[in-house]
Amino acid sequence: MPYSMKNKVILYLLITSIFYSCNVSNQPILKVHNSVYDFAKIDKADSVKGEFILENIGSGDLVIKNIAPSCNCTITSYEKKSILPGEKKAIGFVYKPSITYDTGKVEKEIVIQTNTEMQLHTLKIKGFVN
Repeated sequence: MPYSMKNKVILYLLITSIFYSCNVSNQPILKVHNSVYDFAKIDKADSVKGEFILENIGSGDLVIKNIAPSCNCTITSYEKKSILPGEKKAIGFVYKPSITYDTGKVEKEIVIQTNTEMQLHTLKIKGFVN
């Protein structure tokens, strides 16, 4: 019994939606707790240490592929392991304004590349340097 074009389209849509739902359900989702770190005010000879907390609220393993600070005045540290579903990990940083002679109002970025649907995530460090 030959399939009508309508039945073929319905079958195609059904199969496509099944494959799509299987693929989406095993995806990591990154949740960043406080994506902006405000250090308020520091002296240019001082440094700021802090951390950003990342949480995988998805169902697949979250992989941090790369971390890129916006300047060499910011040094990052993190454990190079996947973040499992439901798990939290910290990205530590040290900001040293004396390296780039920063003064006044500053805002630095740290870009994280992950295996999530939206691959790039931006974290900010801001404050005032005397």
